[in-house]
Amino acid sequence: MNELRIGIGVHSPITALLAEEAGADVLWLGSLEMSTSRGVPDREVLEVAEVAAIVRSVRAVTSLPIYVDADTGRGSDEVAVLATKLYEEAGATAICVEDNIFPKRNSLDDRFSGRELLGAEAFAERISAMVAARRSIQVIARTEALVAGHGADVAVR
Repeated sequence: MNELRIGIGVHSPITALLAEEAGADVLWLGSLEMSTSRGVPDREVLEVAEVAAIVRSVRAVTSLPIYVDADTGRGSDEVAVLATKLYEEAGATAICVEDNIFPKRNSLDDRFSGRELLGAEAFAERISAMVAARRSIQVIARTEALVAGHGADVAVR
C-alpha cells in the first residue's frame, strides 16, 4: 500500500532545513524556486551544472529524498542524460522531466494553452536514454498535455 508523503519545494540549504523542520518527507527542487531565487526567469536559464551544485548543497544538510525538476532536459536527449548523471552524483533521489519543448514555458503562464509539446515517441526516447544512463536515481516523466489544453487522450498517449 502506498503511503502519503509530504513534499515541500525548496531552493537552498536553508529552505531545505526549514522544510525538514516543518515535517517534509520529500524535498522538491523546482525550477521555479531555483530560478526565481537567483533572479532569472523560469525558462531553463540555469545550467545543468548550476542545478547540480544546488542539489549538492541541499544534500549536504539533509538525508531526505530530493526530487529535482529537470524541465525539458534542456531540449535534448544528450543534455537530459548529462543532467541525470550530474544530479545523481550530487545526491538527488529522483529527476523529473517534462514533455514541453525547449525552452519550456512555466505551466502557470496563461499563454501556455495550445502550446506544442514534444511528441510521445520522442519523449519516450528521452526517458529511455535517461533511464539507461542512471545507476539508481528514479526518472519521473511528466506531461503538460492537460495544462496545454490538449486533452486526456494526448496526456495518456
